[in-house]
Amino acid sequence: MGPELEARLEPAGDVHAFAAIVNDVMNDLGCTVPRCILNMTRQQWHEQVKTALRMRGLCATQHLAGSDEIAVGVTIDGILEGYHVYSARPLHPGTGTGVLAPQANRPSWRLRSQEPSPDPPLPGVCGHPLPINLLAEFNLHKFSNRWDSTFRIIDREYCDEAGFIGRRKCPVRQEGHPEREACEALAIGIQQWECDGVSIEPMANPAQAKCTGTVKTCTEDGQTCSTSVW
Repeated sequence: MGPELEARLEPAGDVHAFAAIVNDVMNDLGCTVPRCILNMTRQQWHEQVKTALRMRGLCATQHLAGSDEIAVGVTIDGILEGYHVYSARPLHPGTGTGVLAPQANRPSWRLRSQEPSPDPPLPGVCGHPLPINLLAEFNLHKFSNRWDSTFRIIDREYCDEAGFIGRRKCPVRQEGHPEREACEALAIGIQQWECDGVSIEPMANPAQAKCTGTVKTCTEDGQTCSTSVW
């Protein structure tokens, strides 16, 4: 079992439905008493036991890298029963002790399900929540003879979903969000500006315009407008 799968393991109780089969396989391999001497290494014994279990239609693997346990189940995605089938003999390198169930029984495990990663926002596309059919306004600020506007949705639920938790008014997306430009275009269209009642062209940034008097800005459809006087 590789590190990626090991990281997903979670406890699944003490299930040992395959204990008799594990013992039977080990008996066939020459381990016929609860603890038998094996003149082989852990990996050699594990390979023999795993191969024999697989020939019986089971999924068998080493539980964790360097572990004396094997994991046995029907599929890798189901419950994996733990069996401590080998115990090293430090005074006799290269040999070990084979251990039968129930002495070999260890806790069972399963793999946590992997939730698919959400798709990243796509620049140029406005996803959920959509800033349409909601009460909105332009928040206006004056800098010398230049006006700057921020289109804001007035809806607490929308703001929560857009990441502005607890706010009643908020921009369509947070600053720097890849969907902000697309969502503003969807909500506003071509932003309209007036200065003292006369239509004017915006600056290079359509959210800004120059005016020394009364300024008014609206969405393209005229449904949302804000007026300010300096």
